[in-house]
Amino acid sequence: MRNAFVLICLTVVGADLCQAQTQRNQREWRQHFTIEYPPAKLAYRITKITEMPVESLTRELYLVEDGNGDRLLLTHVYDLAEQTVVYEVLDLETKEVVRATTHYPYKSATLRDTLDEARKAAPIPNEQLDVTLELNGVLSTAKQSEWASGAARDARSSLRRAASSRFLERLERLRPISGSRGELTLFCFSLLQLVLYEKECADSGGPLQPAAPDCSFDAEFPYPCSDQQKQKIATAKAAGKELAGMLY
Repeated sequence: MRNAFVLICLTVVGADLCQAQTQRNQREWRQHFTIEYPPAKLAYRITKITEMPVESLTRELYLVEDGNGDRLLLTHVYDLAEQTVVYEVLDLETKEVVRATTHYPYKSATLRDTLDEARKAAPIPNEQLDVTLELNGVLSTAKQSEWASGAARDARSSLRRAASSRFLERLERLRPISGSRGELTLFCFSLLQLVLYEKECADSGGPLQPAAPDCSFDAEFPYPCSDQQKQKIATAKAAGKELAGMLY
């Protein structure tokens, strides 16, 4: 069984690092998507922002708006200096936040060194990693297996009491679209199923569907596009290039 950090780096971080190697002067990339889950009549607009401010840090932001106009900010951070992976959901209306921080035992501070260290070390099953859950300032740490199995039921109950019913309902609505496929899969497995009573990450409505860039949408969160990004969109449009799914 492959070490957990190696698996995460190769399946998710690796793609973004490849982009960075081909666009050395760019530290941020954006794409727009939509996703639907017909059984629950759920529909979302999503912007994915990938940031690499320094070599040891990769941050993925998902600006998420549903058909009711509810807005959530999903954040996924790989911090090699701290050897942590963080999944977070912030409700932009209530300002409530839930966060899962997974701690890795490696000593390295770069991706290459971490991968080398992980390959040489004994395999670390995900279930044996320490995960700290935080919900509106209330924190608790347990093994991932304890969160997932219900052994940490009392700790989960204490965490949930810190949240409003509105926030918990919005988290419930996220679960079907994260599911077991697509861009948001790890949010379900690494955060939502640990906090919500329904532990399964069922199949979602499918993968994210590419959409045309929409800088006005991003600015409302507010995460406005840079002038360079706006120019890149305008240039592609003037050249008659397909904009849906465009990385800019």
